Amino acid sequence: DFVDRKLTVGVRCGECTAVDRGGVAEMGCLKEMSVTAQHTTVTITDTGTVTLNGQRETLPVVTGDLVLRKVSSSFIFIQTFGAQLLWYLDGSYALISLQPGFANK
Repeated sequence: DFVDRKLTVGVRCGECTAVDRGGVAEMGCLKEMSVTAQHTTVTITDTGTVTLNGQRETLPVVTGDLVLRKVSSSFIFIQTFGAQLLWYLDGSYALISLQPGFANK
């Protein structure tokens, strides 16, 4: 949300840990995701490390701005106003769902 600065999602990708396709490591696996909602920033790494405003936390994390919890052994779910994010820890993707109010922002 570059207009109101209420929500920012950032990702860092890197080399995949699993070797695939003929013994060649693929680039592009999701290594870290940061979500800033209002004045709260949560960062999750592919190893499951979670920081809240720079301080290491354990799941679940619940603040006035967001909720972060592990919903299975492979998925972390983040919910904040107008957005839901689901990160598949065993792969290289995250699903981000935004309410229509974020269109064109």
